[in-house]
Amino acid sequence: MQSVKVRELPDLDNDFAQLASEFDTLNELRDNLRERLTQAKRVEQGVQARDKILDALLEITECPCQRR
Repeated sequence: MQSVKVRELPDLDNDFAQLASEFDTLNELRDNLRERLTQAKRVEQGVQARDKILDALLEITECPCQRR
């Protein structure tokens, strides 16, 4: 006979926030996560912009290494 295992997750409350992070409240933890995700997205957008600029520069620049 097969059995089903169920994992019980903790409630998302202030006790969880204190246990899982350095924050005292769940709202503080959420705010910090939101801020970190926003910063990561900005960095990702910067990398994409840099790559597009590099591609454009490579297209308009002649380099002996590109000739075949």
